[in-house]
Amino acid sequence: GFVLWKASFAIAISYVNIGVIHLAQNNYAEALQNYLIALKIYEELGLKKGIAMTSNNIGVIYEEQGHYSEALKNYSGSLKIKEEIDDKEGMVASYISMGSVLLKMSGKGSAFTNERKQAKLYLNKALILSLETGLKEAVKESYHGLYTLDSCLNLSKSALANYKMYISYGDSLQNEDNTKKMVQSEKSGVMFTLDPI
Repeated sequence: GFVLWKASFAIAISYVNIGVIHLAQNNYAEALQNYLIALKIYEELGLKKGIAMTSNNIGVIYEEQGHYSEALKNYSGSLKIKEEIDDKEGMVASYISMGSVLLKMSGKGSAFTNERKQAKLYLNKALILSLETGLKEAVKESYHGLYTLDSCLNLSKSALANYKMYISYGDSLQNEDNTKKMVQSEKSGVMFTLDPI
């Protein structure tokens, strides 16, 4: 019944969390093992968001190891589920991950390869959706990806424009963070102090 389902769900979350710790320590084999157990539990429970999140995490492991085709496969599977459940924030993250791994797959040189075309498509999708949903960090990352792509293609005007937008969003996020710190300090009755920029 419900108690067993809830316990299984909690166990899956625990495996994901253990996987996150191993990933942070670059212990990819242990991270992957924990993610695969969590993925199996999420599949048994029919939890699409958990399946999508864990598939994405598995993609990160493969990308970190340089196994770009496997990473792309996991990111694509994750994206498909996120689209099914209309998880816009998750879709943006998948678009950025797919754009990033496709750029890595494209190798050196300035040719507009198929991978770079696909990367541009995904990064533009990420940019549009993140602008629509107000995900400023994702907007920043989208511009960074587009800057990197345009730099590879020797498109200096476009690369510069995307870099400026990347910096602009980074500055905006830093200002928001500093404002939050100031407000929190004022609420606690302490004169505000900001971290040096």
